[in-house]
Amino acid sequence: MSMAQWPTFARMRGDQCRDWLRRSDLLDATEKAGRRLTEWQLRRAIAHLPRPAVKRYGHLHYTLDHLEAAVSVARRLAT
Repeated sequence: MSMAQWPTFARMRGDQCRDWLRRSDLLDATEKAGRRLTEWQLRRAIAHLPRPAVKRYGHLHYTLDHLEAAVSVARRLAT
């Protein structure tokens, strides 16, 4: 079996086709937007949105609404 055929961790987890985000994905997106939020700041940024009901492998399934809220706060704090 060549190295090209070995499965990656992302493929083993099934990450290539997921339509939801983890909390770490939200934090990484805020860093790309200009300022990485702390856990407390992230919780405050998404507090007005409903908490995700689905949890898989220990991860809540955050939506694009959560991502947009977190990124907007990060951009506001970066300026």
